[in-house]
Amino acid sequence: MKKSSISLKNLCSMENPPHPWVTNLVTNYREEVNYGNYPANVQPPPAAAAAAPAPCSIFRVPTAMRGADQDAYDPKVVTIGPFHYHQQVLNMVTQQHKIQLLFRSPYMPNQTNAQKEVRFRRLAEEMTMLEQRTRSCYSEFFAIDSEDFVRMMVLDGCFILHLLRCCYYRQLSQEFVSGSILTERWIVPAIGMDLVRLENHLPFFVLQKLYHLTSTVDYEVAK
Repeated sequence: MKKSSISLKNLCSMENPPHPWVTNLVTNYREEVNYGNYPANVQPPPAAAAAAPAPCSIFRVPTAMRGADQDAYDPKVVTIGPFHYHQQVLNMVTQQHKIQLLFRSPYMPNQTNAQKEVRFRRLAEEMTMLEQRTRSCYSEFFAIDSEDFVRMMVLDGCFILHLLRCCYYRQLSQEFVSGSILTERWIVPAIGMDLVRLENHLPFFVLQKLYHLTSTVDYEVAK
């Protein structure tokens, strides 16, 4: 089953094609992989490392617990992190929505497409340096290639921060949420429920880094 492709050009209404690096990061979706069939730029863990206990903090729900109530652990509206990465097309909030919210946030106010590309690239480069540390926080290895994993870190992390900021800085809410999926009155409470599901998380240090990278004077003015 092929993954859906997201066109950065269509989302941003660009007249010129974006930077090749950004285009590749956002649109280069690969075939879903089976266990043991890793993408070219993802190395399977060594046998010794796989057997050793990892310093992880985000776990998959045990089968015995999940069997009691399957629906209690699966996200219904938005997927965060790698556990449910491949089912994101089934959720209300898609990667397209996450990209749209990032590009209209105060982090990218009234900028040209080229300026947005530069800022997006900076976020991706910073997350690349945290990729291996982030992977080690999960209780299992995910056959998600580096570009897809880093994109997930950027979009999922920025989505959470944008949601929290719009709730806190209410003067910004209308401007930066208007016309998006977040205007549906029922969806924010539903997202809140998904964000506390056990398998639906990013490490806190990822959010901290993205918070500092995306903080702008616009938020303080609105406060």
